Amino acid sequence: MIIILKLTNISKSFDKKHMVINDLSITINEGIHCIIGKNGAGKTTLLNIVSSIMFPDVGDILVDEKSIYTHNNLRSHIFYVPIEPFFYERLSAKDNLLLICSLFEKDININDLEKVFEQVNLEKEVLNNPVHTFSSGMKQKLNFASMLLVKPYIILLDEPFNALDYETQEKFSLLLKEMKSQKRIIIFTSHISNTISTLADNLLVLKNGNITHQENIDKILDLNKWIKTMMSEEKS
Repeated sequence: MIIILKLTNISKSFDKKHMVINDLSITINEGIHCIIGKNGAGKTTLLNIVSSIMFPDVGDILVDEKSIYTHNNLRSHIFYVPIEPFFYERLSAKDNLLLICSLFEKDININDLEKVFEQVNLEKEVLNNPVHTFSSGMKQKLNFASMLLVKPYIILLDEPFNALDYETQEKFSLLLKEMKSQKRIIIFTSHISNTISTLADNLLVLKNGNITHQENIDKILDLNKWIKTMMSEEKS
């Protein structure tokens, strides 16, 4: 299945004076895409809109030419891994994962849970532990576990390697690249050049409420210099 994601004329403001997202339109195909931008540029707001956590003031989001607002079932193709993981803290890791999978109509069993725990470097012994006992890194691993169980076609990640050790970052990079090979659209934000160079196929620059530049990373000779140039350009 080949998925195409389109954002058409998306705008979002939180007050009348400042448009966080301003008439943004873009088509995103399969692959791994990194959104870069200064703090406050609207990266998280944009991911919130695509994931339907937040709705735009105007505009539409299309999956294979169908609006996710009139075809609600299409939202189940989109999975968001936020920078701050949200779980029901008093529920066990297992119950949180079962709940998430039920929302996406995914039927899983204990073997699936144990397998995915091994994939994300979590001990299966903590499956029945309440999430409030988990460290920040463990919660982020649980975030990835839920993503792997749901198997979405469109994956959104906000600073995906936040709170993770280097070994886990390497493992998750491989997992994301494997998902890319399965014809997924993966969109992530990051300010870390090593993460960007390791993961991204394409870079999208979010500035002044819009995507001002798009570039294939293989065409960039000096990534740090390119990012610095993109971030320093003045609004035309």
